[in-house]
Amino acid sequence: MHFSENLSAASGELGPSSDEELGIDQAMCVRALPDPVGRASITYDKAITPLNPTVTVITPAHNSGAWLDETIWSVRQQTYEDFRYIIVDDSSTDDSLAIARHHANEDSRLSVYSANFGSPARSRQTGIHQAESPFIAFLDGDDVWRPNYLETMSRQFNKLGADVLALYCFFGLINEQSESINRPGDPARGIPQPYMAGRVNFDDYLLGDTPARTASSVMIRNSALQGNQFRQAAEPCEDYDLWMHVLHSNPGSIFYGIPEELFDYRIREGQLSGDVRRLFTRHDRLYAKFVPQMYQPEARWQVYEYAGSGAQIRGLPEFAQHFHEISRRLSENPDFRPYILDGTYTNDA
Repeated sequence: MHFSENLSAASGELGPSSDEELGIDQAMCVRALPDPVGRASITYDKAITPLNPTVTVITPAHNSGAWLDETIWSVRQQTYEDFRYIIVDDSSTDDSLAIARHHANEDSRLSVYSANFGSPARSRQTGIHQAESPFIAFLDGDDVWRPNYLETMSRQFNKLGADVLALYCFFGLINEQSESINRPGDPARGIPQPYMAGRVNFDDYLLGDTPARTASSVMIRNSALQGNQFRQAAEPCEDYDLWMHVLHSNPGSIFYGIPEELFDYRIREGQLSGDVRRLFTRHDRLYAKFVPQMYQPEARWQVYEYAGSGAQIRGLPEFAQHFHEISRRLSENPDFRPYILDGTYTNDA
């Protein structure tokens, strides 16, 4: 089922670049490509089919061999077929690259890159750098889309105005065996409030919790990424970091949440606790930069109140105390300048 005609008309479709402009030689089977975010070795594994798809799907993969086949099939079997699929394998030591190449040999919509980044942010940026489509969607190498993900997201984009820069959907949870487990919103996951749906602006995004913090839920206009990028320095919340920068750099723009589970997020052993401290450290810096720029000064304290509740649930009392203290001070004076956990001030998110 195709909706590309309506979607392109609604978005002002971006014109494709030529292979010469991209630095890709159609006669080459393997060719080095420019690294958009730093020096690294990148090889391209398959000549690009001269298509002009509406959506480019990007998957970063690192040692995802146990699940990557299921991930790729979930894209190939979408009911919406007007897409190009870019897979960037990043230094995998398992069979991830072989799995990706096998699928690329079967399906001309797939392109495979091999890189040595050690960074999902840089892998996604490599895919973005090659994307010509007006819309880009992301799927991590262990997550799984439902068959109607692209169809539903594309239909919704057709209904919304140009101020909507991105869509996100709700999701289910699966374990390493692809079995369904507890649903999003379970307090045990550190989410102190329900997910937000509908129109979400800059303030809303800071105040509420959205599945857009998980890249696999997001379809975004390619044009919204111009001047914004996934940053390695922001890992492990590089997706949340990017969406905040996109909304901040486009005043008046919104994201739109679809309250329907359209993909499954995989919970892997050790995942919930492994990067939690790094996650809250990054959020602390993001809040210090962006909360003072909220359009509703009287609501600034709530961002830190929610963050404190989340930190307490996750077993990080020092962050909980820090966030609640900033919340108290902002409730007394909305112009109070937040500081990060170590007591310093920063504008470097």
